[in-house]
Amino acid sequence: NVSNTALLNVSPTFVTQTVSTGGTLPIQTISVVSTDPNNSIAFGATASSTGGSWLLVGPGATTPFPLQYQIVPGALLPGTYTGTITITPTTQGVPPATVTIALTVQSAASIAALPTALTFGQPQGGAIPAAQTVRLTSNSGVLNYSVSATTNQGSGWLTVTPSTGATASDLTVSVNGTNLVQGTYTGTVTVVAPGANNTPLQIPITLNITQPQLLTLSASTLAYNFQIGAGTNPAAQTVTVTSTGGAATFAATAAVQQPTGGTWLSVAPSSGTTALSNGQYVAALSVAVNPSGLGAGTYNGTISVTSPIAGQPIVVSVTLTVLAQAVPVINSVLNAASNQPGAVAPGEIMAIKGMLLGPITPVDYRANPPGSLLPNLAGVRVLFDGFPGSPYYVSSTQVNVIAPYEIAGRIVTTVVVEYQGQRSAGQTYQVAATNPGIFTLDSTGSGPGAIVNQDGTINGPPGLTTAYTTIGAPRGSSVAIFATGYGQTDVPSTTGCITPGTRLYNSALPVSVTVGGIPVVPDFAGAAPLSVCGFMQINIKVPQGAALGSNLITFTVGGVTSPATSTITVR
Repeated sequence: NVSNTALLNVSPTFVTQTVSTGGTLPIQTISVVSTDPNNSIAFGATASSTGGSWLLVGPGATTPFPLQYQIVPGALLPGTYTGTITITPTTQGVPPATVTIALTVQSAASIAALPTALTFGQPQGGAIPAAQTVRLTSNSGVLNYSVSATTNQGSGWLTVTPSTGATASDLTVSVNGTNLVQGTYTGTVTVVAPGANNTPLQIPITLNITQPQLLTLSASTLAYNFQIGAGTNPAAQTVTVTSTGGAATFAATAAVQQPTGGTWLSVAPSSGTTALSNGQYVAALSVAVNPSGLGAGTYNGTISVTSPIAGQPIVVSVTLTVLAQAVPVINSVLNAASNQPGAVAPGEIMAIKGMLLGPITPVDYRANPPGSLLPNLAGVRVLFDGFPGSPYYVSSTQVNVIAPYEIAGRIVTTVVVEYQGQRSAGQTYQVAATNPGIFTLDSTGSGPGAIVNQDGTINGPPGLTTAYTTIGAPRGSSVAIFATGYGQTDVPSTTGCITPGTRLYNSALPVSVTVGGIPVVPDFAGAAPLSVCGFMQINIKVPQGAALGSNLITFTVGGVTSPATSTITVR
């Protein structure tokens, strides 16, 4: 307002107040002054309010003046109310001033318990149930309280802690019906909070003493069988512990009979508590055996389960039968690249297939520190006339091995697979200087060969479903073909060796290649650098006359040609 005369200034112009139901608030003031300290203004004051006449204001006066007002909520219900004080000057032309009052009425202080009642169950003479918690809160600030516990039937079975406290906090309610007979018992936890309008607050407690508990096991005997060298240990077996009438604690121990002794038998967990599941209180025991180091024979042990609700231990008898290791059986000896039988060449990578040849879980090769393959892999050896080959993959049904170079010059050789000291019957095969085969992408011995293009991509028809993205090789470009069965190198390779990368180890015998029937002279043919000896690399240039698409590819070494089952893709 812009005026030639003095105006009213009031402060504050907006007030918020909060009060509990039935509460009171002190008298408060509003500063009323003139905009011209030398020109006082006389005024009057009136009050209005929603929900009733709860706002009172003092009589008018002359500025400057502290105008008093009071809020008297009386019987106002909880909620939000608005009041207005209008200050009206007696001087003509001077506008009135207003003050707005926002009043919030809250419920009076009270205390609450959550949950509002508790129920416990305990089998007669059984384990004491777990304590339960009650949360005490208030709707207005912190309330101090005291707590007591009383029972209607029986005595001494109900306790509560702590006996005093302040909101918000927890009460721990415990029961112990060990000396009570079967039936239902009631009691009360009483909370008194002097600052709350709803105390004493009573929390009903119910204790149901049910029929006595029993403990049972799902099995009284367990049997395990294990064959030495057959692979993993027998699977663990489960024994279910069941308690009637509620949860029960228990302990489980394993023992083996002498004189065998040892620690082949175990049980887990060693202790626990049955829990409610599908209407029954149950727990699971896992009983496992570890026959490692045991010889063939029958071993006996026990699992004992004890519990406060069982008069004596419940015993499960355990029998472990360990059978002598079975003898490995050779069904076939194949070129690992072509997957075809034939003569055995020194350094040839071979796939031996059969039964009980090695561990159930396959194991890949490992090199010893000097950089050569070990002759024993996971307990598996392959002997060629007694000379150990170099196994690089072993399993129960297949062993991949590199034939030893010591068989060179022999007419025949007898192959024996040894696993964990048990040897197969010998299989006799002819020995040849070479037995060539080209590896294929799917390891079947036919189809797209294991060939790398000049740019490092994998050769094969575009879109071929393999673990790699495949593409053809342009005419005139170089490719690397991977094979085996080429015999000895110009610098003699030794059994189990890793080809160094410091120089090239060329095939000791001449090598030629055909692509779609077109002869090709290799740029290099010999041991693949930094790979196991016996793994061959042949580098060629794709002939200009090669047909687009898939072309059969072979290589000849020592007068022997690889099977015409592998292909190269040209684009």
